[in-house]
Amino acid sequence: MKKFYLIITAILLTGCTSSKKNTDTNSILFNKTQISSSIQMDEYKTFVNGDKNRFSMVIIPDSQSYLDFRSQQSLFVHYPINQYELYYRQMEFIKNNSVKNGGEFSFAVHVGDHVDHRSWNMKEWKRAAEGLSIINNEIPFLTVIGNHDYDRWAKGHSPVGTKLYNKYFGPQTEFYKDKEWFGGASENGVNMYAYFNACGKKFLVIGLQLNPFEQDIKWAQEVIDSNKGLPTIIVTHSYLSGKKEDDNKSQNKFANAYPDIKEHKFSGKEIWESLISENNQIFLVICGHVSKEGLRIDKNNSGYTTYAIMADYQDEDKYLEFAGIETKNVHACGDGWLKILNFDLSKNTIAVKTYSTEFKRYKTDEGADLLLKIDWDWNKRFKSE
Repeated sequence: MKKFYLIITAILLTGCTSSKKNTDTNSILFNKTQISSSIQMDEYKTFVNGDKNRFSMVIIPDSQSYLDFRSQQSLFVHYPINQYELYYRQMEFIKNNSVKNGGEFSFAVHVGDHVDHRSWNMKEWKRAAEGLSIINNEIPFLTVIGNHDYDRWAKGHSPVGTKLYNKYFGPQTEFYKDKEWFGGASENGVNMYAYFNACGKKFLVIGLQLNPFEQDIKWAQEVIDSNKGLPTIIVTHSYLSGKKEDDNKSQNKFANAYPDIKEHKFSGKEIWESLISENNQIFLVICGHVSKEGLRIDKNNSGYTTYAIMADYQDEDKYLEFAGIETKNVHACGDGWLKILNFDLSKNTIAVKTYSTEFKRYKTDEGADLLLKIDWDWNKRFKSE
């Protein structure tokens, strides 16, 4: 069994270990897995349709490598496949397993980095939108902006500009405008929220931009205050740092992956302290950005468990080998892996699964197959007063 690594440097480009005494600092990072040892030979199985105690949501990891213009046969005849087609097949899988179509997926989130080359290549943006259009009107979903989705990188890779993101994925696009489940957006368009219903409960999902400004945090708090008592999920591109530590000696030391970003005010630690730890409604944080799998378990200021899950597979590169395509020109893409969260309210568990739409198999190693406990009383934790 592979060694679990403690991560004491966690959230959103800086770290998330809180100095408050009731905060657990249990973070686990899971290594990249290899196809030969990480999958089992069973097809994806759905829940019994109509089970009132069970539902699922699906996490769409960073899709930038699928859309990378250098990885398409249609643009470079020497490249063996169109990798964007793998992304489209992921979207078809989500569509076919949505509640609307008889499946169990109640909601989907995209953790950001839709494209790879920012404003350099418009074809990446168009194909990213075409892919997402497959699930449009088929399932409620929310996207967030990743560092590769800003218009450009200024000095020190500071992300700048949201014109393209708002054009293709903003609140006025077909993906959100006039959708009954869409809640609204901040003035800058890169923070949004939505709702979904499952198991007789209404859930709130809030998407925050990368390294949010102070006004973004205030906006999120206003959304929560306007939706008292709703179980809440926060989605943001980068939350867990992905830095490995073999022990906990680094406690209260926070890595800053982008120290040059001046305009973004809130580090991950500050997001935890100012927003997540202060709100009992927030029980789950979802992120990507780092090409690993990660889990963080904390106790908020009232002692309630809060989970953070990281999923990004952009460095996975076994698909061509699996498909029997011999080439030296292999671009990592993600191999079709999706993260699926299966909620079972009768057993009070969240089963975290990792499934590839290409291999039609599950990963079974550490981080890919988890069982999280729901150790709270829903009526007590999520109350309107």
